[in-house]
Amino acid sequence: MTNQQRKAEHPIDSISKVYVNPQSKIKYISYYLGGLSKIIGARNVRFSAAPFRELDVPNPWSAYEHYAAMLFVTRDNRKIRVVVDFHDSRIHIPEAYRWCDVYAKVNLERNTLPADEFPKVVSIAPSSFTRIWSNFTTRWHLYSNLIRCGFKLHSGIKRFQRDYKFMTSSMRIEDFESARYQSNTDDDGSKPYIFLVASLWHHQFCLENTNPWRKKFIEACRSLPCTFEGGFFAYDQQHPALREYENFLVRKKYSPQEYFERMAKSILTFSTPSVHECHGIKLAEYLAMGKSILATPITNLLPGPGLEHGKNIHIVSTEQELREGLLRMIQDRPYREQIAEGARAYYDEYISPTAAVTNLVSTEVFRARM
Repeated sequence: MTNQQRKAEHPIDSISKVYVNPQSKIKYISYYLGGLSKIIGARNVRFSAAPFRELDVPNPWSAYEHYAAMLFVTRDNRKIRVVVDFHDSRIHIPEAYRWCDVYAKVNLERNTLPADEFPKVVSIAPSSFTRIWSNFTTRWHLYSNLIRCGFKLHSGIKRFQRDYKFMTSSMRIEDFESARYQSNTDDDGSKPYIFLVASLWHHQFCLENTNPWRKKFIEACRSLPCTFEGGFFAYDQQHPALREYENFLVRKKYSPQEYFERMAKSILTFSTPSVHECHGIKLAEYLAMGKSILATPITNLLPGPGLEHGKNIHIVSTEQELREGLLRMIQDRPYREQIAEGARAYYDEYISPTAAVTNLVSTEVFRARM
């Protein structure tokens, strides 16, 4: 959603400045900062410790891993305290909830946080690790925020520095957006190319669900008329299921650029809830690229109507449905392109960085504070 697409009197037009807690985990909030910068201007998105001195942080490490605190300021100087909870889990952080006016949660499941008990909670679009600054500007923000925090970091200095360094090698979300039409086709008679690389996770839900579903997808790809590349990357050679997945491991570690190039070429991708049943950090990238997505049921909320089977995603619930859905998407190009176009349209309206923050400000909870 661009500025031209927004109505002149849209609530986002009332926002003049946004202050961001310098303690924030940058790689999880750069997506939203990029959206804010495009809408209200980068100079109006500022790091400052002052607005967050009243925020109680009994567990600094948990705070760093769970959320970022922001202060939105309107043109008539109203102040709205916002927490963006980007953590994989469905829980909330009580002290952050007490401090804020709006608690924007990525992996929101209403049975866990019912609206009548948690009226401040709203759903916000899942983000991606996206580069928004040059290397010089990234280092400048790193050192400036170290000073703002008095070198007393919730994460510890080394972790804080490592997360900023990570940003310098990340792709820009605009790169994924521009890859919309790069998928290969079967016009030349070659087999369709499918790429998937995923982590072999330890988390209990992943041991029982995520890892097995991804394995089934790889097995189906290997047995159908396509060229498959990828598998699982095992960070821990002591993983309890390592032997079970031995024939599905990749030894090569793909750079961000190599991953991007292969994903751009792939005709489709696979998505399944991951750690704590979260959306997964790649979902926003898949949507930005306009990928045909084959997926197991999505259990957490997404903005707007969410993703709909047959319109912008293909949902499967059994191994047979997985194989049948994959074969259909390989062979039925019009259907595959229909899903891809729907995925990108949903991204443009609800998930892109500008759409994410615009839709946040449009929620009833946020507007009630303006």
